[in-house]
Amino acid sequence: MRPSPPGHPSSSRAHSGRPSAGTRHRCARATSPRERRCAPRSPRSRRGGAAGTGPSRQCERATRVPGCGTRRHLRGWVPWSPSAGLGLRASMREAGAVLRRWQTGGMRPEPDPAAAHVALPTRMALVAAMAAANGAIYLAINLHPLSTPRILPAGAIEAALGRHAWTIWPYWLLLLLAPMLAVGISERRVLVATLRSYAIALGLNVAIWLAWPTRLPRQAWPDAHDPATADAWHLLLALDRDTNCFPSGHVTIPIVIAAGFCVQHPGLRRWVAVLIAVLLPSVVTTGQHYAVDIVGGAATACAGLAFGARELWPRAWAERLERSS
Repeated sequence: MRPSPPGHPSSSRAHSGRPSAGTRHRCARATSPRERRCAPRSPRSRRGGAAGTGPSRQCERATRVPGCGTRRHLRGWVPWSPSAGLGLRASMREAGAVLRRWQTGGMRPEPDPAAAHVALPTRMALVAAMAAANGAIYLAINLHPLSTPRILPAGAIEAALGRHAWTIWPYWLLLLLAPMLAVGISERRVLVATLRSYAIALGLNVAIWLAWPTRLPRQAWPDAHDPATADAWHLLLALDRDTNCFPSGHVTIPIVIAAGFCVQHPGLRRWVAVLIAVLLPSVVTTGQHYAVDIVGGAATACAGLAFGARELWPRAWAERLERSS
C-alpha cells in the first residue's frame, strides 16, 4: 500500500483503532485537490438526490479513493448520521413487509422455468406408481377386511336415480379421469402439493376402511345388453367387490387431482368442474356406492387439500380476484 502524504490523517494516527473525532471529519476540511476528492459534497449537489440523504454514503465512496483514509476507512467504516439511520430502518421495515407477503403467498420469487416443471416421462412414472399403490392397498383391504363389514341402508336418492347398465361407461371414465389430469400437472410445486394432498386423503380413507368397514348389497347385471357393455361390467365385478363403500375412493381421488389441475390451468376450471359433476352420479347408478359415500369421499378430499396443499390456496384466490377485477 502506498504511504500517505504528510499531514494526512492516516500519518498522524496508527492504522489500528477507531479514528478520533477530529480525524473523522478531516475530509470535510480538506484544502488540497487530492483531499478535496474525499470531502462529501452537499446533499443537494447530488444528481437526483434529496436534501438530508446520503452524506455518509458519499463519505463511504470517498474514503475508498486510493491513498486516502485510514485502514478502517478502507474496510468500509462509515461515520454515523441520523439520515443513514432512518434510511436503514426504512429498508428493514420494507424487507420485513416483503418477507411477510412472501410467506403468506402474496409474493413469490420468479422460478427457474427449467427447474419449475417436471418432464412428461417423470410425471407418467409418478402417476403409474400412484395408481399401482392405490390399487394394491384398495384390493388388499377389499379382499381381507379386519372385521365384518356393516351393511349400509339405501336412501331416497338411490331410489330416485335408479340403476342403469349404460352408466358403466361414465363410471370407467371417472376412474380414468384422475390419472389423465395428474399427467397434465407439469409445475413441480403444484404437482408435489397435489400428490401430498392425495396421500393424506387416501390415508384418511384407508383408516376409515380399516376401522369401520362397510358393504352394500350388489346385484349381478344380466348379459342382455350389448357385448361391449357386458364386458365392461364383467371387468368391474371381477376387480371390485362390494366392500370399502364409505368413503368412496372413486370420488376422493378425482376431486383431489382435479383441484391441483385447476390451480395450474385456471382457464379449464369450469370445464373440469362440469365434467366431474356429470360423471359423479354414475357412482350411484351403477350400484357401486350410495349418496352418503359420495359425501364422505368429498369430505376426505377436502381434508387432504386443506392440509396438503395449503400453499396453493393464496395463488388460486389471487388468480380469481385478478380475473374478477
